[in-house]
Amino acid sequence: MRFSETMWTNFENPLLVSFSSRGEKVAIRTGRSHILVHDVLSGDLIKDLSNEDGNSIQGQALSPDGNTLAYATRKRPYIEIYDLLGDRPITTLKGHNLVLYQMSFSPDGKRLVSSSIGYSPLILWDTKKWSQVASLPITPGSVSPVTRFSQGSNNLIIYESLLDSNTRNVRILKAPSLTEIENSGNATGQ
Repeated sequence: MRFSETMWTNFENPLLVSFSSRGEKVAIRTGRSHILVHDVLSGDLIKDLSNEDGNSIQGQALSPDGNTLAYATRKRPYIEIYDLLGDRPITTLKGHNLVLYQMSFSPDGKRLVSSSIGYSPLILWDTKKWSQVASLPITPGSVSPVTRFSQGSNNLIIYESLLDSNTRNVRILKAPSLTEIENSGNATGQ
């Protein structure tokens, strides 16, 4: 059996790495304010994206099809959405009050979930309209949740740290579909 290898070297602190769902594209944060997107099979560079204001990239996510990159910087609590196929910015998502911590696309690519530092709720975004569709509260007393969609399902995996202890919680929530949100008329996650 042969293994194929693609390797990129000499990165300054590659702290963030995200893959498309089939692993054909990878986004690597290099340094503090630079993201490189590569084709994994060929090793070719697809996009070299520098954050023009020089602020540190806090979170990033690659859509399941690998065509859209979501990222946030330390300075502003906004999510920048970038079209890798069209090589252009799509929009800026505003809804958090504090620095973004993490984001994750749903397996079907129709939703994006984001979390910020502190006590702020999780936000669920519609990726067709690029609009906020739900706000999901975190557990009282917890701070800065780490949130991801589980692969192949609509479950949100939420890892929370309780503020005044070493206790950690893992919650699994079924994330509502966009249709369920529209039909309920309730976008608060209650």
